[in-house]
Amino acid sequence: MRETKISYMPLEILLLKKGKNKQYLREVLKIAPSTTSRISKNEIISLDIIKRICDHFDCQIQDVVQFVRVSEEEDEA
Repeated sequence: MRETKISYMPLEILLLKKGKNKQYLREVLKIAPSTTSRISKNEIISLDIIKRICDHFDCQIQDVVQFVRVSEEEDEA
């Protein structure tokens, strides 16, 4: 079975389009600095946080997070 990893690149693109940044997420959505750090590292965050982001920007989950297949080279590493 091919493994996938999480990417928040769609969120990065969304924030750029809206002229916002992760500091905005911390201040307006009350997202903890540790959570925005996890986003930067493409680590798992709670679905509740993703929902809050989607509700705030009136977008869908795929506008925030995506699953990316791990390449065969990464599989072997």
